[in-house]
Amino acid sequence: MQINMSGSVMSNRFNYYDLDPTYRNAFGLPLMRMTFDYKENEHKIGRHAAGVINEIAKSMNPTRMNPAVARTDPGRSCPTRARTTLAARSWAPARRRAR
Repeated sequence: MQINMSGSVMSNRFNYYDLDPTYRNAFGLPLMRMTFDYKENEHKIGRHAAGVINEIAKSMNPTRMNPAVARTDPGRSCPTRARTTLAARSWAPARRRAR
């Protein structure tokens, strides 16, 4: 059995999209870049959620349990800071096939 939880990140001025000055698509247009960083509120929510999930799981008296941990905590393998260029999609119009 698995117990899962998902959350959201409140918007703030430190998480934003902009145009990447370095990378361009096939049409020569700049690619979209995302800058994202978890703030203390997200770390607190993640720790709280992991604690609640662990309490729920323990109340079911499992024979084996892998404790939940907050993925947003610094030092985890999951990156907490992302500055990514979105190369798969861009704002350029799609090419039409010649008939």
